[in-house]
Amino acid sequence: MRHLSPLQTKGMRLRIRLLAGVLAVGCLGGLVGRLAVLQLVDADGYAARASDQQLRGATLPAARGEITSADGTLLAASETCWTIRAAPREMADAVRAWCQEHNAQGIQIRQDTRRVYPQGDFMGGLLGFTDVDNAGLWGLELYYNKELTGQNGQILTAKNAWGYDMPTHYQTLQEAVPGNSLTLTIDAEIQHWLES
Repeated sequence: MRHLSPLQTKGMRLRIRLLAGVLAVGCLGGLVGRLAVLQLVDADGYAARASDQQLRGATLPAARGEITSADGTLLAASETCWTIRAAPREMADAVRAWCQEHNAQGIQIRQDTRRVYPQGDFMGGLLGFTDVDNAGLWGLELYYNKELTGQNGQILTAKNAWGYDMPTHYQTLQEAVPGNSLTLTIDAEIQHWLES
């Protein structure tokens, strides 16, 4: 077995310390470089990813503009309805109140609008109709679709680490803007008489 002299042992210790110092500086330099890339070069990308993880956006549907006759009879309007994300056909109307009362999680209830025609089929061929997304598909609903369509709003809610909504004081609201109304030159009473 070969013994090292104190001078050789001191030289090896110096080399080991030098190697350890170089490795430590290299690792620290790599971490500082990566930190600079994260904070300076790609900061917007990481900020967007963080925001996406922390915020939940929900659309507030805009009411479609009303259509009235010359004498003020309401022919087409939008009304608020509620969409339940689960099995909506199997749930009763009281589900929304029950969920709010019991702070139920996992069932999403979203406010929506649907098109209604208070006069029934009256002037149906002229008024036309809309699809499930309230876009005009026929008649005046299609021809004036751009004017009747409103601008949807949005509500941003903060999420906690488990994905649940935070209290309401963390919400940001952008109100929906309803569509423009349309008044026809047709008198509803005369049109009723003509159609009958």
